[in-house]
Amino acid sequence: MIRRTRPVAGPTPFTALSLLIALGLGGPVAASPHPNGASAPSMGLMDLAGSLRALRSAVSPLPAVAPDRPTADTAPAIEPPGWAPMPVPEGGFPYTPRATPEPRVIKYTVAPDDTLPDIAERFGTTVGDLAERNRLKPGRTLKAGRRIEVFAARFPVPRLRVRYQTRPGDTWESIAAGFGTTVEALKGHNRRARRLRTLPPKMRLQTWVESALPHLAEHGPRLPWTFEPTAPADSLSRGWPTGGRLTNGAALPESPLYTLRTPDRAYGSTHAMRVLQHAIAAFRHETGYPGEVLVCSLSKPRGGRFPPHKSHTSGRDIDVGLLAYPGFPRGEGRKARGGEVDWAATWLLMRHFIETGEVTYIFLSYHLQPALYDAARALGATDEELARTIQWPGPKGKTKAIIRHARGHTGHFHVRVKCGPDEPRCKGA
Repeated sequence: MIRRTRPVAGPTPFTALSLLIALGLGGPVAASPHPNGASAPSMGLMDLAGSLRALRSAVSPLPAVAPDRPTADTAPAIEPPGWAPMPVPEGGFPYTPRATPEPRVIKYTVAPDDTLPDIAERFGTTVGDLAERNRLKPGRTLKAGRRIEVFAARFPVPRLRVRYQTRPGDTWESIAAGFGTTVEALKGHNRRARRLRTLPPKMRLQTWVESALPHLAEHGPRLPWTFEPTAPADSLSRGWPTGGRLTNGAALPESPLYTLRTPDRAYGSTHAMRVLQHAIAAFRHETGYPGEVLVCSLSKPRGGRFPPHKSHTSGRDIDVGLLAYPGFPRGEGRKARGGEVDWAATWLLMRHFIETGEVTYIFLSYHLQPALYDAARALGATDEELARTIQWPGPKGKTKAIIRHARGHTGHFHVRVKCGPDEPRCKGA
């Protein structure tokens, strides 16, 4: 049965135990060396495979929906000569743990309480090098918001500036809890408003907070692993994303890794479901992100026109909510917006979709891309990777970047999956 989103009175943390259960990592572990010299848990392949089989058997897919009749403009009358289905490799799609970035010069935005020793310790450099590069005196107070050059030898969980617009009922305490910081720090970053006892709606606040990525903070890159999706078989995409259909359309299975916002519109091709499940599982495994991953819309049971979307007709378009700081209460399927968005976590989830090699585009409104760009750079993305991946700061028009502008994508990003190897009637890879 598909799990439906339910109201939550407050934040429900994705605990370490539930994450281990979700990923099938509850078996015996042994210490294994990390690239950075630390130790991280590893486990035998037999234990991992057994745990994953147990997870898969616990989730029963819904019966396949009867296929609709193909038409001449969406599918050929016969299969291409010599065509045969290609099996998905055991273990799903390729997964490469986040490699330690090479040391290099980066631009860093100074937070209000930053000092040169703090920044030097954070990025593995020296106060002398910081002072020389930026023509600063070692004891000088740094102005918040200033951009300085840092020769970074390591890239910790990024501390980024967040701009937040208050909503009715917000308090200093609720906003500080949402970001995982203190009221004192929040007021210190908003000195003009710090004497206010009540916060009016639509007031703009800013703060500097770390992303909610505990594994990156505690362990660095995780060890390689395998994941077996639970997607139903034989659900095939036909035709174009903007005018296609689904054959044997099947519902996205229940999973503790994500929440379905609209279960009656969560139908897709088997290939797209496998890409979705693998990317989210790899992201959870690598980062330990404790918040909700909201899967919004895929397609209707038989595909076809799906207002107000221009696509989502052939089961390989997926809307995923922008990831929020877990401390903010989540309502009934409510998307994260504005200052609630954890852009570092959102970037890494997008990166895992891209690294499957099965994604054509990711759509995100242009005005949100600078925040994503800054988070990616803070996590060690190179100039080449950024240029290849994110449209901003290039022009808003045509681009070769994977993450590109599409109007209306402000509370979610849209993933378009390629045609699967066993989908000969699928068009528009």
